Amino acid sequence: MCLCVGFWWYCFSVSICVYVPLCRFLVVFLCVCVFMCLSVGFWWCFSVSICVCVSLCRFLVVFLSLLSLQYVAVSFTETVKSSGPLFTVGISWLVLRERNGLYVQLSLIPIMIGLMLCSAYELSFTMIGFLAALGTNVVEW
Repeated sequence: MCLCVGFWWYCFSVSICVYVPLCRFLVVFLCVCVFMCLSVGFWWCFSVSICVCVSLCRFLVVFLSLLSLQYVAVSFTETVKSSGPLFTVGISWLVLRERNGLYVQLSLIPIMIGLMLCSAYELSFTMIGFLAALGTNVVEW
């Protein structure tokens, strides 16, 4: 059952990125909600609220990724999205009050230096595309 739902979820995600225009928010939101609720179950109202939250976050990830790709190059979007470890450490500290060790924090320095070097001379930089790519990192957490 779980493998079947995973397969359909993958097919659905690919179809969102390729075929569904951004103006059809309601269709995407309802379909994702139904797929998530089928995998979790309809037993409690709590599980439905989780489905709504997860499907809304999934929609925002797709929407912000496509918005970023509209304004900046694919390489720049992927470079910005590869700063995910920094957002994971930062948000886990803010939300969970989790403190990471010195080695984890030191390992973020070469990642950030590499990202700065890769994006220093980006020709297709716009603030909207950059903020949309950063927003994708925040929502994916």
